[in-house]
Amino acid sequence: MGKRRTKGEGTVYYDTSRDRWVGQVFLEGRRRKVSAKTKADATAKLGKMVHGDPNERHLDRRLTVAALLADWQSLHLDTKDRAPGTKEAHRWACSLLVDELGKVRVADLDARDIEKALWRLAERREKPLARASLVKVRSTLRQALRWAERRRLVAHNAAAVAELPTIAIGQRDRRALVQHEAEKLVAAMAEHPYRPIWLLSLRLGLRPGEAAAVCVDALDLESDPPTVAVIRAVRLERGRPMLVNELKTTRARRTLAMPPILVDELRPAADAVGEGLLVSAPNGAPVWPSTVRSELQKVARAAGIAPLSPNELRHTAATRMADFGIPPHGVADVLGHTSTRMVDAVYRHRPSVIRGADSS
Repeated sequence: MGKRRTKGEGTVYYDTSRDRWVGQVFLEGRRRKVSAKTKADATAKLGKMVHGDPNERHLDRRLTVAALLADWQSLHLDTKDRAPGTKEAHRWACSLLVDELGKVRVADLDARDIEKALWRLAERREKPLARASLVKVRSTLRQALRWAERRRLVAHNAAAVAELPTIAIGQRDRRALVQHEAEKLVAAMAEHPYRPIWLLSLRLGLRPGEAAAVCVDALDLESDPPTVAVIRAVRLERGRPMLVNELKTTRARRTLAMPPILVDELRPAADAVGEGLLVSAPNGAPVWPSTVRSELQKVARAAGIAPLSPNELRHTAATRMADFGIPPHGVADVLGHTSTRMVDAVYRHRPSVIRGADSS
């Protein structure tokens, strides 16, 4: 007679319908099963499930999602040469994951847990996450679990099979202002301190972070033609806006000719500042991107047009350049893109006229 299994080690029995030996045990409130052709193999598999695989002694059943994400950030993310914006996006995703899954032990984490967390983020009352944001959150967890897998800290990557909520909203289509809307917006922002930032995006298509980073030394208002050098950006680093020299793409560092109307609009601000940032907070630091965005929406409402984002000022500039006949590669150069793909796919809001063959 074989040795009797003690309480908590489960049971092994023969399943005639399957012609296999089955091992069964209750672990942490869940029934777990293994199966094999022989009783010895089923017993060995069950033992690994209960006591752990001797070849996987690094697995820590007490490790929580919060602890794993903290280790991944400090031991991996912070050591990699990645763009500050990429790191900040991962930290943002980690904070959401800790709120939703932080207390869950990684050994117990499965795809259903992750999917339920994503649903909660998609359905929350205040600021529900759009699909693109949910993709980022899932990707961050998948990368952290992949890092843990390579170190044999976890047995499997549950995020690799987790699916996104079917209700996740897509990204709102960006729009471009038509001429009379742009004129009304410019008039409404006449006395606003953030006006130079918005005008640089509206007239030249600067990214919001590039426009907020323009310093007086980047302006040459007396040259022929007058120019602005795009050499800096404002980015959020560890939750605060910082002035950095790293730009988004290899083509983002550029010098742009300014139209006379923009020179006249920027000159008073440049003269008033003297040096440093063209627009700054009272302490001289860069302005918060969220504040620039919310203030622009207020100005848009005052102008009697639908609220818009700073990026839509850039979209407006790109669309107007295309309407004036500037070819896609020229628009891409002004915008600081490495190719025309983004210009063709994103920034052209009014389709060009396609003429058929002359049928006369």
